[in-house]
Amino acid sequence: MGIKGGTLITILLSFMVLLCGCAGQDASTESKANTAQAEGQVSGAEDVPYSVLVNDPGQYSGRIIHITGKISSISAEDAGCIILVSTEKQVTGDYEGDKYSVLVNRNSASVSLGEIVDIKGKFTGIGDSGGLPEITSLDYGLIYSRSEHLRMVDQIKSENKAVSKESTAEDLSENISGISDNNINSVTQNPSLSGSYVSPSNTPAPVYTAKPFSSGISSDNSLASSYSSGTCQPGYRAGMVIADRDENLKIVTVCNTVTGKYCTRSLMKSTEGDAYLLKDSSFMELGSQYDYFSSIEEKYPTLYDDLSENTRDSEYNYIKKSGSRIYIRVKENNNLKGYLAPDSAEKMKHIVI
Repeated sequence: MGIKGGTLITILLSFMVLLCGCAGQDASTESKANTAQAEGQVSGAEDVPYSVLVNDPGQYSGRIIHITGKISSISAEDAGCIILVSTEKQVTGDYEGDKYSVLVNRNSASVSLGEIVDIKGKFTGIGDSGGLPEITSLDYGLIYSRSEHLRMVDQIKSENKAVSKESTAEDLSENISGISDNNINSVTQNPSLSGSYVSPSNTPAPVYTAKPFSSGISSDNSLASSYSSGTCQPGYRAGMVIADRDENLKIVTVCNTVTGKYCTRSLMKSTEGDAYLLKDSSFMELGSQYDYFSSIEEKYPTLYDDLSENTRDSEYNYIKKSGSRIYIRVKENNNLKGYLAPDSAEKMKHIVI
């Protein structure tokens, strides 16, 4: 018995619909797989110092790196757009220098000059024309708009001026109060002290004693009421040492309850237990890696130590869990350039030596 024309057309149409459905399902499955692969790549993004990257680009070629900075230039390309990102943070909170050339897919993000962005992408090498490190963006996030960033820079400048005035007034007051009859008699009875000069190399390091404050973490590791209502509630606070599952340590340098982000720096560890930071020229040496509370707390779930509870005002030892100063060293010659110490729930204190 033959198949009628109408029946044949119906069968063919049904077959075509079935093929389209299978193709759509395959495309959806492939898209989900690609998304999962990309997420897996960016989760392991590395924070590589700019100088290290440009001095040895071959070692990091093809690896996923993480940068934060300000968009200083935008140019259109067939595959998207090329943005230049300045990543060296200044004392004003602005970003200048240490530029990267980043290829951004035009469909994945909109970009504007002056924005502060967070990028994780594949490092492809040093460009031939500009000589800049080149990255293909895999994960692009906006931290602050241009207007928000400018307001923050203005605020930091104002705060720095206020701190400078207060420090000058305090130094003047201490100098005046330090002149007593005993001081005068001491110089009179010991003429050799008059006009004496102390070499800068023999000048003792300044003594900094952090004011006592609550850690903000209760005994069951839940956040105590250290922050006002209506703000993002963090699980950690500035001055805490946190650890991932492999016991890699970070120090929380900033806890911003407005943006809901921590700023953290990785602790370098000696075999003797000394923990220190490498000088990175960020604002107050607090670092430039900002991540959301939930992201850091997931990757670093363990509160390893709270420096605010350590009473010894000396170099921090991660084995003994003693001391409260995280010294900052220069990688090339190991010289000390200062240290970070607990100060408040929101920000650590940078002391210059």
